[in-house]
Amino acid sequence: MNNKLELLSFIEFFESEPEWTHEMGWFYGARFTTTRGPDTVIATAAPDEAEFFLEWHQAERTLMKFKLVMVTEWVFQTLNGKEQLLLKATSDRETLCVITLKPEVAINLEVLW
Repeated sequence: MNNKLELLSFIEFFESEPEWTHEMGWFYGARFTTTRGPDTVIATAAPDEAEFFLEWHQAERTLMKFKLVMVTEWVFQTLNGKEQLLLKATSDRETLCVITLKPEVAINLEVLW
């Protein structure tokens, strides 16, 4: 796991204060909600549990909903004007997820079979 993984990185990326989902603090579970125009992204991160859950809604429609387990990398980056969170999960199948919130919402999920 990234040694520099801090709550402030999540707050800056999602531009929202977390809602605690675990009594032991944010590292065990915190939910962040971001709205950009018609898009709403609800992300629940539990770095200690190596889990990440995401919902992406547009107006009243759910566009995507998934849960990653065994997340081994959490990387915040700004690349070509895009603010992104890269997640890598390993188990029987490797998964790479790239969440972009700026300049617009985009979520790319790749599972290697």
